[in-house]
Amino acid sequence: MAPGDAWCEGRDGDGIGETIVFRVDPAQTFAAVTIANGYSKSVDIFRKNNRPHLIELQTGDGVSAQVELDDTSRLQRVALPRQAKAAWVSLTILSVYPGSKYSDTCISYFRPDIGG
Repeated sequence: MAPGDAWCEGRDGDGIGETIVFRVDPAQTFAAVTIANGYSKSVDIFRKNNRPHLIELQTGDGVSAQVELDDTSRLQRVALPRQAKAAWVSLTILSVYPGSKYSDTCISYFRPDIGG
C-alpha cells in the first residue's frame, strides 16, 4: 500500500471476521509483522473509520496469535510466538475501535518483517 492508501474491508457492519493476506514467493523467514492501524491519510479520516482492536495473525506454516493493537496510526511491530517460514501471513479482524462516522474497518500497512 502506498502512503495515503488503505485496505478497507467491504462488508456491511464492522468487518468482524474479514481477512487480509500478504503473500510472498518463495516462502520467507520472519518473526514479526508490521502494521499501521486504521486509515492514516489524515487524523480526521483515521478517527472517522473503524480500526482493528483485536486481531488474529496466522502464517502458512501454522503460527497463530491473537494480538491487541494500539489505537494509533503509527507503525506497530508485532512479534509472532515463534519464527515462521511461510509464503503468506494473514490478519483477521476480531474486534474494532469504532469510527465516529463510518463502519468500515481499515489498515494502512501490513507486511511481514522479512530479514528483520
